[in-house]
Amino acid sequence: MSHADKLAEMVIDFTSMSENLSGSLVKIDQQIAELTAQWKAINYAQDGIEADLETYVETNKADYFYSYGTFGASGTGALDEWMGFDEETGLVNLTYVDSQRFTVDNDLTATFTAGTSAVFTNGGTFTVATTISGSEYNISYPGKTLVGTDDAVLAANLDGVYLESYANWGPLWDSDATVTAYMANWVYLDNFITQPVGLDGTYGINGDGTNGKLQNLYLARGVVEKDYNKFTNMYPILDNYAA
Repeated sequence: MSHADKLAEMVIDFTSMSENLSGSLVKIDQQIAELTAQWKAINYAQDGIEADLETYVETNKADYFYSYGTFGASGTGALDEWMGFDEETGLVNLTYVDSQRFTVDNDLTATFTAGTSAVFTNGGTFTVATTISGSEYNISYPGKTLVGTDDAVLAANLDGVYLESYANWGPLWDSDATVTAYMANWVYLDNFITQPVGLDGTYGINGDGTNGKLQNLYLARGVVEKDYNKFTNMYPILDNYAA
């Protein structure tokens, strides 16, 4: 076989390879789109679990459910960063002092102890959570308890105080089976996204961000695209010298 004949054969082979690789790119793109859709669907289910947990806690355990976690696609791997808070009712003359202090009538130092988690409402709007830095009675404000917070979360329209009352850890935890199930189900779904591809399974859509099904597909796509471009661009060069 002459060199020209061999080139003619290669032109046919490379054209076929190019067509096959083009089809492979389409299939990989379809797989990437499908996995991305699955990821979003799982996030939707996780959001539903968190919403159900919030409803359950606020119906059965506490007045207010507060989440301080970052769940979902950029999740922590667990639905455990949350607390329940109960409103402190019967506070007499709740009064704003500044962004980190307020007063109430009577000695409530036993209620407002340093390190206690708290949220507040300013004009009915909940603040982020902070902690009580301490309290003192009848020193600067006669007949009143002066309470401090670690963070500047108070405003002049301060109208509500909520203190920690329920959590999934420590002395506030009651081992509620329904709460445990919500948390376990969220983690089970999250693992479907975050499990790295390896001996423990190949179902992790995003893995650890470097070794998931999506990353492997993107790697494969890059390789196939390089091959496709190479074989496609070889055709016009070889065809000029083929028999």
